[in-house]
Amino acid sequence: MYGSTNNVANPSTYTIESGTITLQAPTKTGYTFTGWFTGIYADTKVTTIPAGSTGGKTLYAIWAAVSYTIHYELDGGSNNVNNPATYTIEDAVALQDPTKVGYRFLGWYDNAGFAGSAITSIAVGSTGDTTFYANWIDSSVVSTLTFDSQGGSEVAAKYIEKDATATPPADPTKSGYIFDGWYKEAACTNAWNFATDVVTANVTLYAKWIEDNSTAPTDPTDPTSVATQGIASLQIYPNPTTNGELRIESGELNAGDRVEIYNVNGTLVGAYRIRPTINIAHLPAGIYIVKVGNRAAKVVKQFRQE
Repeated sequence: MYGSTNNVANPSTYTIESGTITLQAPTKTGYTFTGWFTGIYADTKVTTIPAGSTGGKTLYAIWAAVSYTIHYELDGGSNNVNNPATYTIEDAVALQDPTKVGYRFLGWYDNAGFAGSAITSIAVGSTGDTTFYANWIDSSVVSTLTFDSQGGSEVAAKYIEKDATATPPADPTKSGYIFDGWYKEAACTNAWNFATDVVTANVTLYAKWIEDNSTAPTDPTDPTSVATQGIASLQIYPNPTTNGELRIESGELNAGDRVEIYNVNGTLVGAYRIRPTINIAHLPAGIYIVKVGNRAAKVVKQFRQE
């Protein structure tokens, strides 16, 4: 039946004395039933088992994928020619950006109020007619904040209203290095302050990297090895975290102190220079060891469920 549900009226057995059996259609999400056949390649279509028939029978349900309509609300824009007008349950559709003179495209949404997150694709297994709404912003009031990771993982650009601050992206990664913040020039002389620096025009920020010479705690699974050591006033909060941000504070910390985060197996999963807020949203829920210099503390990380 290949994932379908048989009709309860179709018998699993019959005898020579059975009357004529009229075969009923099964059901399968996303598909139209085209008939019962004697082979998987639709050899001979069978609609009944006549009275007086004998012998075991194997019948195959043959299906055709349903075609669903995609409607695009463009608000004066022009759709990308690669955006399809239909799809089936078997298709994976990557939505392409439309264009509109004088505007920047902010994403496709499934509602006219642009609530929630932008939609970039239709996954295999999806069903039903759907409508996507193009969200635009006037190019004259927006600037592009581009991130050059300088050899690290790619970071997507942000589109910011002019004269506004921007939220920082998730930290990039680079094998063998510690990410040390975003800077205004490639030489990494002047740090960008996301709390106070405003975007007045198109800006490119550059990732600063420091060579990683980290060492893990002696035994991260042993609570005695991860107790706060040598720094009585170390504060790590919120604990557990709920929004993907971790704050580490102490009057004994220095600006150059290094923060390392390990999982309970002793694997380094993040390394940073001390800063007011550390973004750990990329880590899965679990227990982690936060090490500051030679001092360590245990922290519980929880996902926020939205």
